[in-house]
Amino acid sequence: MCPPSVHVSSHQVVVIGGGVAGLTAVKVCQDHGIDAHAFERDTALGGVWNYTYKNVRLQQHKDDFRLSGTEWPAGVADFPDAKAVEEYIAKFVCEHNLAPKVTRGVSVISCVFDQLMGKWAIKLSDGQEARAEHLVVATGSLGKPKKSDAADMFATFAGEVIHSSEYYDGAAFHGKRVLVVGAGSSGIEIAVDLARAADTTVLSVRSDVDWVFPRHGAFGRSLRLCGGGGSAPLWLRNLAARLTFGLKFGDLDKYGLKPSGAPLDRRIVVSDEFYPLVAHGAIGVQRGGVQSVKGNVVTFADGARRAFDVAVLCTGYDVATHSSSHPYLNTHLEPKTKLDFYMGCFLPSVPKCAFVGGCFGFAAVPRIAELQSKAVVNVIAGVSALPSPDTQRAHIQKVLGYHVQKGNTNVYTANGYYRELMQAAGEMRSASLVDASVPLKAGALAAAAAFFATRASAAAAADQRALAKPLAVAATALAGLGVLADAVGRSRGRSPARVSPVHPAYTSPTGGATGVREIGLHPSDSVLSMNSGGASSCSPSDSSNTSPRSSKVVMVKDETVTKQGADLAANRFKTAKGDVMDAYDAWADAYEHDSLQKLGFASPKACVDTFLEFCPPEGKDVLDVGAGTGLLAQMIRTRGFRARTFDGMDLSPKMLTHLVAKGIYTNAHAHDMMQYPWPLPSNTYDGLMCNGVLIYVDDPNCLDEFVRVMKPGGICVIMFRHDGYPQYREKDEALRAAGKWELVHKTPDSRNFDNLAFGDNTEDDVIFNQWVYRVLEHSPAAAPAPVPAVCA
Repeated sequence: MCPPSVHVSSHQVVVIGGGVAGLTAVKVCQDHGIDAHAFERDTALGGVWNYTYKNVRLQQHKDDFRLSGTEWPAGVADFPDAKAVEEYIAKFVCEHNLAPKVTRGVSVISCVFDQLMGKWAIKLSDGQEARAEHLVVATGSLGKPKKSDAADMFATFAGEVIHSSEYYDGAAFHGKRVLVVGAGSSGIEIAVDLARAADTTVLSVRSDVDWVFPRHGAFGRSLRLCGGGGSAPLWLRNLAARLTFGLKFGDLDKYGLKPSGAPLDRRIVVSDEFYPLVAHGAIGVQRGGVQSVKGNVVTFADGARRAFDVAVLCTGYDVATHSSSHPYLNTHLEPKTKLDFYMGCFLPSVPKCAFVGGCFGFAAVPRIAELQSKAVVNVIAGVSALPSPDTQRAHIQKVLGYHVQKGNTNVYTANGYYRELMQAAGEMRSASLVDASVPLKAGALAAAAAFFATRASAAAAADQRALAKPLAVAATALAGLGVLADAVGRSRGRSPARVSPVHPAYTSPTGGATGVREIGLHPSDSVLSMNSGGASSCSPSDSSNTSPRSSKVVMVKDETVTKQGADLAANRFKTAKGDVMDAYDAWADAYEHDSLQKLGFASPKACVDTFLEFCPPEGKDVLDVGAGTGLLAQMIRTRGFRARTFDGMDLSPKMLTHLVAKGIYTNAHAHDMMQYPWPLPSNTYDGLMCNGVLIYVDDPNCLDEFVRVMKPGGICVIMFRHDGYPQYREKDEALRAAGKWELVHKTPDSRNFDNLAFGDNTEDDVIFNQWVYRVLEHSPAAAPAPVPAVCA
């Protein structure tokens, strides 16, 4: 019996985890045309939010807990409950079509980086494998429930013992005496929940207590606790936090729960009800921890003894900053070691790997995951480069010396370190300039205060009053410099081009593309419809030139696709030749949104994968035939490759406006492929890509032009649909027989549209191959009309 075949999928990025951080990483990669696929061991997306207890609410304000590119629904409370968060995550997945990018119910078993190939080899729990150029670990901040000495101590407890991970609500604890062991976030929230149901609720606190923040301040205003890259230094925010506590709760000594240290220098613990419930006796507090357990009687460190029916162990979880949390990386990580990250996400010793979303402290995971993902994309796309491993380690040591939480994934509470991450993500030009603006503005305030003090003092000596004018000048100058430094520093940094995002409700306007500079076309280079001129041109009324529609209707699964995209898809993109230019002009603004995010085009990635395999573009001259909006070149650029020159040619001038706006192409030509010769010199290009456009070209003789413009030895990657190649077969075989080019490779059959349904008629499905040819001959010079290119 033959062993089962192993399927190996290939991706530019593989993401481990389908929670908030993993989904964010996939979405950010998708924004920039990077092929990313995630593997999630659970059958549901959303990670920890599938397993919260009933009454949990966000600790962060909803405006801090914001998923990339998705707004909270109207009317949601400032601190939403678990159900609202689950619905918000589902909205995020739907709006960005992320579900097809995640394989669920599959665990990652091992990840090994092949230095020779420069790729990750990933083994999965279903026996399949994956290959990736880059690996992103997004398994969350917390791992398995932590086994502590408390678990051993309560092994002989006569009552019921559960870990906080097993807690759902207080319904099962009515009338019972419950001990909550541990006063971290889970301990505080569960104690508050139990106080409404249990007969007795006691919280055991072994070490120093945390500041338990309210969600709303003394005057009812919702609090924003998280770092966000603002100008306020941490000491000032800590001062404001102390004032909030004083106004809201008074002196915490009266509860016996006054923490040492500053409020924001610790972990985030939030509850509006905790201190009032302690004050009213609904929650008892035992300091010093548990000394011993015998039967159902617990003896505390101060000698107090109490009987309990249930013990809830809120002893925490393993954290993602330890190698034991990542067994699939045991080839690359030292056993039983703490992981220290550069910028909170890169390990200096592990190549092409990043950890996303593993943050603690007063920072919201979705936003940190978005910034980290953007930083990773910038590295992948070559927009920025990681410093040497030694430089990374030096930066890590600097960060570890900072007092916030004593860890380099925790410092995002502080605005200064948050700004560093914003710069790495391309959302800020210079964190250093913004840092410099803070003391400048502080100096301006000090000078201004001295000025008013001098002016207000009637008893001030004349020489002191004479200082007023210089102080005013100094205050003005310092303020101006501070504002300027802040503005320049906060201006947008570098990031790769985006694949045009379009809101699902988007309808393409009838006018020009907003925000895209128009291309001036020379009259001799005007775009002609496919039925004008050329050897095989026909009248639009000639029904022989109109591809017949399928006998079955093609259904677009995603209802948010634009009307233009849906109309083209309904005809399987076999639009009548005379209508092609108008159809694609109308679709240009929404093309990338529809084709990648909604219709699920597979051929662009397949074309780029094949081209990079057979013709890496570094130092080469490349031509994109049927270039459209420039998607192929953008995908190549985001993978870190740069051609010497990258030219494009397409029928639709509106599509080319988007191509030019990307700033990647050297020249862009608006031209009908059946107008010979093409406005390109002979023997010019080392590589050529043509993905999809040949379905609209009736004349197989256009292949002569493919050969003519290529240098001898140049590589052509051409996509043929199964329903399109037959009319090209004779010409292709003739070129091969004449020694003009040779077939080097042909990819396996692939389905092009993941989100189109064809019913039972599989003949309607769109199947394609990428054909790879090597040009063999040196072509004589052609004499094209002198047509100026449209420079990008």
